[in-house]
Amino acid sequence: MMMKHDKAREERELHERQKFRAQTRNEVISRKRYFDESFHIIFDYLGQRVDVVTIYDQKRAAARLKACDKVMDTKNHMGEGEVLSPGEQWGDTPGSLP
Repeated sequence: MMMKHDKAREERELHERQKFRAQTRNEVISRKRYFDESFHIIFDYLGQRVDVVTIYDQKRAAARLKACDKVMDTKNHMGEGEVLSPGEQWGDTPGSLP
């Protein structure tokens, strides 16, 4: 699952306060928003949040989420996914040893 960065709201509020202060002094400021543009890729396991990675930019985060989904599909033997090792490419066959 992809979710907004935990500190996005704090950063947004800080920038709004700084912008208001600057306007009272007739100044113009523009701050780069890092947390507001960042996303966490998380895995929800039995109600516990496990952060996989934090990524800047929504398009890059969506691409990473798709890649993680393919890897998990491979691990769960659900359709075609991404093969990360030769052992994953071939399934168990009758008579194979553990």
